Amino acid sequence: MKIDPISLIINNNLNIEKNIFLVSGNEITLMEKIKDTLFKRIKQNGSYENEVVKDISFVKNDLGLFNKNKIYLVNSHTGIENSVIDSLANTDDIFIFYFENSIKNKSVKNLFLKSQDCCLFDCYEITKESKIKILQKFLADRKINVGEEIFWKILDKLDNKYMLLEKELEKIEELDVKDIKIKDIEALISKGDEFVERIFFQIFGNNEEIVKIFNNSVINVSDVNNLYYTVKQYSFMLLAHENLSDFEKSIPKYLFREKTILMKIFKKYNSNKKKRLVNLLFETENRLRKNGELSITMGLRFFLIFKKITIS
Repeated sequence: MKIDPISLIINNNLNIEKNIFLVSGNEITLMEKIKDTLFKRIKQNGSYENEVVKDISFVKNDLGLFNKNKIYLVNSHTGIENSVIDSLANTDDIFIFYFENSIKNKSVKNLFLKSQDCCLFDCYEITKESKIKILQKFLADRKINVGEEIFWKILDKLDNKYMLLEKELEKIEELDVKDIKIKDIEALISKGDEFVERIFFQIFGNNEEIVKIFNNSVINVSDVNNLYYTVKQYSFMLLAHENLSDFEKSIPKYLFREKTILMKIFKKYNSNKKKRLVNLLFETENRLRKNGELSITMGLRFFLIFKKITIS
């Protein structure tokens, strides 16, 4: 059974009374949001322990009498077939399968899609229609009033990647006003963009110059976080494409001045470097989740490591 992932995010009363879930797709930040939301909703309705396993063969069936039920996060499609799904459906444990799309797991996804015992959340870049639903829910929950012109202006600003979209909404929430004006949105849209672009596109400059620009531009942790999420946005552009031609077509028109630099960066990446970049992004993301923010020193270190991976 397939469920729209955005419905899970905006509808607290969505019926998810299943014990087998598949979170898949190619939009990692939305996959992460759905996974975290599932854990939160499930734990609201019972006591569970978490266990991460490589594949379904690692799940133990010899639970003791007084053991808590578990939420298994399964990171591979290996070993999944109809008989396994039927067996898991008859337990009190919860199973969240979590893996990106690939040719190898297409048939497995079809099993989840057809099974009435499973929920499939297919996560791709957010459409305009989904953005409208998210924004309407966000404004209604906070009783924020906006006119039609401002609504569409905000919508145009929202990114197709869920993580970046959420960060833009957080900026609006930080305004702490119930009646948003055009000047408020214009201030948010321009805030921090210039310094982030300057630092990112200095990646082929020497470290001394980068540190100088960073120190003159980054004055608080909000600036650091803005830098991190911008670097992550560009990194996802790199990671999403296998050849230069497709990557070139994906570059937004407003980046026409930086197109040459972006293509130069792309040419620097092979599969090994992409793995190193993914590890850097997720290690930094974990620090953000634990601390809520990155220090200025950590932000500079992050960017210099990103540069080292890129140009080495």
